[in-house]
Amino acid sequence: MSSSAAAGGVAVGIVDSITGVAIGITNAHHEAHEGDSFVACFVDETMSDAETIILAFKTPAGTKRVHMLLQFETLVGGSLKLWEGATWDAQTGTQAVITNRKRVTVPGSSGVLANQAQAGFVAAGVVNANPTNFSVGAATLVKDAYAWGQRNQILAGGARDTEEVLLKPETQYAAVFAAIGNSNKAHVILNWYEHTDL
Repeated sequence: MSSSAAAGGVAVGIVDSITGVAIGITNAHHEAHEGDSFVACFVDETMSDAETIILAFKTPAGTKRVHMLLQFETLVGGSLKLWEGATWDAQTGTQAVITNRKRVTVPGSSGVLANQAQAGFVAAGVVNANPTNFSVGAATLVKDAYAWGQRNQILAGGARDTEEVLLKPETQYAAVFAAIGNSNKAHVILNWYEHTDL
């Protein structure tokens, strides 16, 4: 696959592996075609005020970087924050499955790591959902967004150029949605691609 720099967010000088034509799509769209684009999500349909959804994971070591876009929908209102350096107990909570957006016979695997089913972090095709003893004690808040009293609010749909966060390698992260208002519902979406630095 030949490649060159993207201009204005549009990949140029690259031949798309599906269509065989020069790419005239955004780089993020191209990453989906290459099989390096992933999504993981979690839904809670019965949330009280201040109740949370936590999606926690660790980025892989090396130069394959995670370019993440955070999104959420909420019935009543809420906030979504991304914490860098968060901690939690291994082998707790549940699993949120990572799905490769390129649906072929054997989709490629994400390098994102989880410790929900074992003590150490492994690339198991999941992220940790709602682990126990979650802490942001020494963590850094790198992204936050709010929707107050707005029904069916979704964040950053189609705004990757201004909302994407390039995550640090070999680091624990957590996306935390907190409900604002009772009788709430929420859907948290982690949308990312993995690209090796040149």
